[in-house]
Amino acid sequence: MEIGNLLKRLDKIAKNGEVSKAIAIHFIEKSAWWITHPSGPVRSPGDAKNLQGPENKPILKFGANTFKVGEALLACRQIIQGFLNSAQSEPNFGEKTLFNLRKRLIAAICGSVSAFDGRAYKHYPMEGDEMVFGAHAINLKEFIDCLFEMVPVDRFIKTYSHDKIKHEKHAERKFSNAMKKTL
Repeated sequence: MEIGNLLKRLDKIAKNGEVSKAIAIHFIEKSAWWITHPSGPVRSPGDAKNLQGPENKPILKFGANTFKVGEALLACRQIIQGFLNSAQSEPNFGEKTLFNLRKRLIAAICGSVSAFDGRAYKHYPMEGDEMVFGAHAINLKEFIDCLFEMVPVDRFIKTYSHDKIKHEKHAERKFSNAMKKTL
């Protein structure tokens, strides 16, 4: 049941293979930074006003590079959908599941940047948690957190974590043993 709800929530990000400009604006407002601001790095939600392209394929140009926001969100949606579909039979996750999912999402986002000549980067370089484009940056942790606000896969994974299940079984055995001693 929970997986079904999460799959339905994916439609908020993209439906029928299209990402609305409004959704792209939301993600940019939540993750864009002006890193060379005279006061030090500050959020740059105004970068969202510079989104271009057709309504269903929003892009953001940063000098010679183009961040294909719509493409990044579609790729993230596909990764999450595949993850959820594979978890339907038995949602039981190891401790690195969330880490590995975030890694795949980062790779998809970093692969959604093209150079001045239109050639796509295999993996746009990161500095810390950010893809830096001159004076501006997209914070990928915040981008993915925004994704998880809309589709809380991270909470789903934590709920069905293998380590949590092991911990609960251990606590149950401990309680059982304590009860035996008191009887």
